Amino acid sequence: MNMFEVTTLGQPFEVVKTQMASNRSQSMIQALRTVWSRGGVFGFYQGLIPWAWIEASTKGAVLLFTSSEVNKVAKAFGFGPGASGLAGGMMGGIVQAYATMGFCTCMKTAEITRVKQMQAGEKPPSTWAVFADIFRREGIRGINKGVNAVAIRHMGFARLAEAPVRTYAGKTEKDKLSPLERIFCSSIGGALATWNQPIEVIRVEMQSLSKSASEHHKTKPTIMSTAAYIYKENGIKGLYRGVSPRILLGIWQTVCMVSFADTHIFEDANGLVDKAVLGAALTNPSLRVYAPHRVVYDVEHDRKKVALIAGGGAGHEPSFTGLVGKGLLTVAVSGDIFASPSAAQILSGVDLAATDKGLVVIVNNYTGDCLNFGLAAEKARSAFNGEGGDKHVEMVIVGDDVSVGRTKGGLVGRRGLTGAPFVCKALGAAAEDGKDAKTLGKIGRAIVNNVVTIGSSLDHCHVPGRSKDDEERGALGPNAIEIGMGIHNEPGVKHIEDKPDVDKLLSDMLKLLLDQNDKERAFVPFEKDADPVLVINNLGGMSNLELSAIAAEVERKLLKEWQLRPVRVYVGTYITSLNAPGFNISLFHHKRITKECGVDFLSLLDAPTDASGWVGVGHGWSNTPSVPQPDEQLEESKALLKKKQASGHGVSGSATEGAAASNGPVNGDEALTRKVIANACQAVIDIEPTLTKYDTIVGDGDAGETLRGCGEAVLAALNKNEIPLDRATATVLGIGQVIESNMGGTSGAIYALFFTGLVQGLLESTKDTSEAAGTKHWGHAAAVALKNLGNYTPARPGDRTLVDALDPFAKTFDQQGQQGAAAKQALQAAVDAAKQGAEHTRDLTARLGRATYVGETSEKVPDPGAWGVWALVKGIADTF
Repeated sequence: MNMFEVTTLGQPFEVVKTQMASNRSQSMIQALRTVWSRGGVFGFYQGLIPWAWIEASTKGAVLLFTSSEVNKVAKAFGFGPGASGLAGGMMGGIVQAYATMGFCTCMKTAEITRVKQMQAGEKPPSTWAVFADIFRREGIRGINKGVNAVAIRHMGFARLAEAPVRTYAGKTEKDKLSPLERIFCSSIGGALATWNQPIEVIRVEMQSLSKSASEHHKTKPTIMSTAAYIYKENGIKGLYRGVSPRILLGIWQTVCMVSFADTHIFEDANGLVDKAVLGAALTNPSLRVYAPHRVVYDVEHDRKKVALIAGGGAGHEPSFTGLVGKGLLTVAVSGDIFASPSAAQILSGVDLAATDKGLVVIVNNYTGDCLNFGLAAEKARSAFNGEGGDKHVEMVIVGDDVSVGRTKGGLVGRRGLTGAPFVCKALGAAAEDGKDAKTLGKIGRAIVNNVVTIGSSLDHCHVPGRSKDDEERGALGPNAIEIGMGIHNEPGVKHIEDKPDVDKLLSDMLKLLLDQNDKERAFVPFEKDADPVLVINNLGGMSNLELSAIAAEVERKLLKEWQLRPVRVYVGTYITSLNAPGFNISLFHHKRITKECGVDFLSLLDAPTDASGWVGVGHGWSNTPSVPQPDEQLEESKALLKKKQASGHGVSGSATEGAAASNGPVNGDEALTRKVIANACQAVIDIEPTLTKYDTIVGDGDAGETLRGCGEAVLAALNKNEIPLDRATATVLGIGQVIESNMGGTSGAIYALFFTGLVQGLLESTKDTSEAAGTKHWGHAAAVALKNLGNYTPARPGDRTLVDALDPFAKTFDQQGQQGAAAKQALQAAVDAAKQGAEHTRDLTARLGRATYVGETSEKVPDPGAWGVWALVKGIADTF
């Protein structure tokens, strides 16, 4: 961001400010004209390349590192947060001045001086010749002329401007200021900082390479002698030249560093994932994309080897689309941001996994991922059985988080974090070595049993397209940190308002991983000779500088505090949470993994891979473009899917072309059926803001968008006449197919399962294919669907999920149907029961889903999924 600031308006403001300071008789308008005369618009960028860029790219790191260290030491000596922060900022500015600004400013001034000499008809020496001459004559003192003045100038008190703004806004020191508030602070601070503008003018004068001939000017000026010279030449006004552009420069720097902090190149999430999937496949010549279902697959996978498929919501890249390649994954499927891919997407991935030896499904332990990939695994087993042979399907569910203890984890178990990409790597290497599916499953489960992970982050990530308001997105305070933050923007389980120093933070995190006295989290015991594999994973927003420093500190602490010496250390970006400024620490007990599965775990990690998300691909390219264009890849993928479906063993394809769509009861009134569907869709579209608000408080904030997206997709299909309206089973199958293709996440899987059960229930309700579907048919179908859903999820009423509304709705509707109630009466009773169930969730504690991991909140909001179910069925009932 420093580079952006200096390349846009930062350097022009700097040039004008310097021009006015060195030519103190000029007004701002005259200074602008003078700079323009030195080359038009390019005159304002003299000294930009490379000197201003070098300064911009280094000064931020120097300032932040120094201020952080001074802040830590000040707190250790008992200073409060405000005094410590002020001391850190002042010392950071001083070190920044001496470390970077003297040299870079000298070189920028040299560039400007050369232009002046050319304008005067002189032949100027090169910039480096000027530098060498200065160093020859005056040594380092000449290069750093004016740096003392810069250091004094940087000891400004711009933070004082925050006090009145915080008072006016009603915010404490622990609250974050909004971008506009911080820009306003910069304006006030810039005005207050003009007290030291004379120091800036002195700096410019001391660094000037073309001194005025004057009896008052000394050959070796000091700060005091230069101040006296300027005052003698221009009076008090001379010491304040350049104030206006300086204030403007400060405001622009703040705009760049503050306002753009949560911006993205793609501000709208629509289409972003599709582009990202296409981009991921460009990194390896053997990869192809089936764009309609966001499937990345290895077209050169050896059919004689087991295929690996993995996936999940987008926003975790390089997991999993960046992990496709020889020696790693065969197929990866991406959902929307933080939402599981739909069953239909995964089924396409299964059909594109070329193998005659079997399939291994790898999935993180999140309900939606497990349900959708589990359904795909079941269908793959059925298809493989139909083919005959010795093809097996194994599923490995990865859970390695320790932050959520055994009690709170309950039925859910450990969340999947950094362990997943390493499971993929190990199994990919084993598959490449010819191991069968059952062996791969055994290796995968051994890894999961012997890995622990803990994470922490300075803030929640920002999802493109969502609100940037700190309160709405759940931003942390300016000095806060959360330990245990998940990879879906779930709040952490331990919130610390005043962030501890790095030493204590890492010690606390390692204790959560290794303390065997903590019975809630002692998942894996590490003996002193365990020699673990250590992984430091970037959650997306950490600099490589800090990440490497963390790795060094963790390695040191493992040896000093736990007598553990890592046998392998991995530092990098393996699985992320968009741009979250945080990291994970993972430890693998490789000896126990090897013992349990009979295969050397370290050799699997060391094996080569072509997956670009793990390492760069260094071979396989030709001198001409070899990767087909997206439309060509689409046709290639369609041809493969068509061939698979024609074989009779495919698991993807049209749901409305089967036998189920031509049996069961008919719809008595097609126009009414269309209206019911449209009203239900509009209801979930309208309720989106409410669901998003609720889910931001108790989940990851995507419940409303997910349900709205599904409603919009079904409505679009209805308007295109893609949903059959003549027969009830065909109608439900058509809607279900849209849900599978467009609704990811846990709720998508549950809705898809429920609609599959509805078809089964409708088929059971009558053998007369001419009978019109009435309350008894739909009521029976709802009861069958509810029972079918119970086979795939442990969620029951009282667990604070959408089942709390769906269960009473289905049961009440079935009872009403059995009693012969009319549609309006039956639906109203069922909707009332659904609302009562949804309202009841306000007082329940989540036992399933991501809300399980979220800390307690004072706001008693209903479960977003349950509220969404009520809104949907109310939309249906309102039709009558």
